[in-house]
Amino acid sequence: MPLSPAATKPLEQLTDVELERWLTSIGMQDVIPNLRSYSGPGEWLARCGSADGVAEFGLAISRARLLFAKIEEAKAGGVPLSLFAESRASGLGQHIL
Repeated sequence: MPLSPAATKPLEQLTDVELERWLTSIGMQDVIPNLRSYSGPGEWLARCGSADGVAEFGLAISRARLLFAKIEEAKAGGVPLSLFAESRASGLGQHIL
């Protein structure tokens, strides 16, 4: 069942900490160091129109395809806010991109 829009946040509006938490939750934490040089990395990811665009962040094309699929899901339905509540409660996400 899709989450309601109120229970999600658009990918392009994620803070650095929220983006790091989302990437970690989907097993893509290896892209975090490459995103640190970008201002508004969630917006950059949301602008990617293909797996090749994602690969420019330093991922092998197979990993870029997986991340691109997750980006498309997040663009269509948002990122669950529950991920961020969990990170605040557990103290995770203290590192900033």
